[in-house]
Amino acid sequence: MRHDLLRKAADTVRGQFLAGWSFAIDPNHDFRIANESADWASGHPFTWDCCPSSRTISVPLGDDAGHYHSMYSAVSGDEALFAVSAGKKIYVYDLESKELRQTLDGCGNVFFRPIDRRGEDISETELESSPEDETLNGGPKYTLICSVPSSGRYAEGASLVIWDLDKNGRLLDEDEPLDAPALAAKALASISADLTTHHEWSSDFIGRSTLAADIETALKKAETEHHIAHNTIIPVARFVGGDPISPDGSRLLYLTSDASTPSDIRDVDDAPWIGVWDLNAGKELYRLHGHTDTITWAGFSPNGTRIATVSWDGTMRMHDAYTGSLTWVTEDSRGQCWTAAFSPDGKQIVWSSKNGGVIKVLDVETGGCNATFPQKLNHWARSLAWTADGCYIAIGTGSPSAYVWRPLETDGAVMEIKLKKEEGGRKFGSMADLNSVKWLDDAKLAVGCSDGSVVVWDRFSNAKEGFLKTQGQVTDGYTPLGIHFLKEKETYVNLDHDGKIRFWRHSVPAFPSWWEKGPAKPEKEAYPATGKYVKITKRATPKPSEPNSSEELPVVERLTQRVKLADSKKAPVDEWLEKGAELWTAE
Repeated sequence: MRHDLLRKAADTVRGQFLAGWSFAIDPNHDFRIANESADWASGHPFTWDCCPSSRTISVPLGDDAGHYHSMYSAVSGDEALFAVSAGKKIYVYDLESKELRQTLDGCGNVFFRPIDRRGEDISETELESSPEDETLNGGPKYTLICSVPSSGRYAEGASLVIWDLDKNGRLLDEDEPLDAPALAAKALASISADLTTHHEWSSDFIGRSTLAADIETALKKAETEHHIAHNTIIPVARFVGGDPISPDGSRLLYLTSDASTPSDIRDVDDAPWIGVWDLNAGKELYRLHGHTDTITWAGFSPNGTRIATVSWDGTMRMHDAYTGSLTWVTEDSRGQCWTAAFSPDGKQIVWSSKNGGVIKVLDVETGGCNATFPQKLNHWARSLAWTADGCYIAIGTGSPSAYVWRPLETDGAVMEIKLKKEEGGRKFGSMADLNSVKWLDDAKLAVGCSDGSVVVWDRFSNAKEGFLKTQGQVTDGYTPLGIHFLKEKETYVNLDHDGKIRFWRHSVPAFPSWWEKGPAKPEKEAYPATGKYVKITKRATPKPSEPNSSEELPVVERLTQRVKLADSKKAPVDEWLEKGAELWTAE
């Protein structure tokens, strides 16, 4: 009862925040390059209601999603499938056709196994010549991993399930669906006579009871269990923060015994540990012990040789990924630790310690400190991300500020992005946070706000794109920065807090339109009149034509070539005429 009252009160405050707060497009501190603030790209920012229905998918959220539900998303390695986790279902969509290809029983965070051989385009010849290879001949192309749904208040259960999908994103062997209401009615009819004859139940009582609904619920639960039983189950396992799958797709990290409990009142064997699962063999390889409190993050290095773990016990531990042996452990930072991220080359790792307020870059081999963030943060740094070149680290703090840090430069330059405050203090200010950051590629940084708005900044062009929650819209869901960039299609796909998937085309940086007058050019000073004429004394000899040059072509074809050349260079067709003046000299 008390829990329900607290949840209702929290929902009320959250609804007021979403209805009354709007994302300011002119923040206190903006992205910038060389002290020049970023400009909005052409047409930006957009609000959610600007996205046409043809580029929007509504996720079919059921009653099991709950009043306030978390949603997660993932894109397959070949950018063909998009998986959405909502409530107790996983929805798999084809990104080209936007069709729903499969509905799975699952919940919580969702991950696609990296595509190796199974993700390559296979020719018909190769398919016919390799009938023994099930991955080439009707076998699974995609592997998707999520949590098994529970029957309790919370959707996420205590086990993981591994699903294999074919090249179209569908199950290889799907059960025939049950008609639960019809079977429940049939079952009730078969026992009604016995209940009325031997137990003195009246037909009216049987009709008014919840017996039929209870039988239907039991059938649906059994159907889900039977559906999942055909797949690999990792029992007593949960995801932990970070990508749990090794870069080559062969191993999986999972967490167990993760309850936060002081180490002095529970046995060492009951302390949290990380399991390493072999996805090819379908078995556990080894376990990583040593932490004494909740493990909040674990991940593989980009080359797959190291596994790092971060815990509320104040430490980070580095392990050999093949043997599980401990390489080094940090000293107790005297505060809870939350997250970490390996550099792209796997030589360094950044982590937040001391209740998320101190951020350091450590050497992966030795554990030595290479750099420390120059500011003490007052909020948890729960989101860290490197650029592909290893030069920048983005930091999400769960506060109105996010940061971009260059840790390896002498000055350790820091750029702060901060939400704008209203005069007299921002209303619902404690709920308006920049809580998540993610590099979509080496140039584009996505920053997510707690209201669901997302801004993407390009660090090369200094342009930003905005996908903002519609003013006054109240949503019942939450997704941790569900934006992805499809490089082949130059398109953003975003799972928003309102349970809709939106597709946005990548925009070019903003430049003055052709009808807008640019800065006035200074007028050239006229030469003073001398009363003398200019006499042409020499004409430059045109460069002789090269063999098979365009000069040997007919006039019409030469002009056509010039037009094509001009179009390719984005220059006016007559630009070559202006260069003709250079062929003349005068005295």
